[in-house]
Amino acid sequence: MLFEQVSDWYSLIYEVCETCEAPELGPKVRAEFSSMRMTDCLGIAYQSKRLIRLSRPLWPYAGEIDRAEVIAHETCHIIDDYLNGTAPPHGESWKDLMCMAGFAPDCYHKVNTRLAKLDAQRRREARAVRRKKVSRPVQAKCLCQTHHISKNRAGRIRKGACYFCQRCGHQVFLLGVSLPTFS
Repeated sequence: MLFEQVSDWYSLIYEVCETCEAPELGPKVRAEFSSMRMTDCLGIAYQSKRLIRLSRPLWPYAGEIDRAEVIAHETCHIIDDYLNGTAPPHGESWKDLMCMAGFAPDCYHKVNTRLAKLDAQRRREARAVRRKKVSRPVQAKCLCQTHHISKNRAGRIRKGACYFCQRCGHQVFLLGVSLPTFS
């Protein structure tokens, strides 16, 4: 199994539930990919929701065995909660379920998270560059010079605010708007 398709995930979830004597739980467990920010762990189980969230950034770096272990690991957390109620996250009952399912009861995956974090950082930076808009100053004029003002200040002038030049003391008006005549 490649565990790239959702059907592969559910096959393993059903198999683990059946092996761990909770076959009725298999159809109730859901699995989905996380957001792009989940870069520390390969999977997380939400027992009350019966939901397994898998790391979208780390998934490509995980091998077939790692993916199977993570799905089984998180499924066993949900089964443990279902059969035993609130229990320690990696307690004896969870370890027994992992062994019953045919997996080592390891708490941590072996996937290199550093590469995924670097990729995520690069994506965030690229997105920030794309989103960053170059703010062009708006031109305004008084009697002595042309001023470059921000879009916010120009908006306030349009709404009736008054700004005065520090050099000549006269009111600053937006260019393109009819200037009043000074006498």
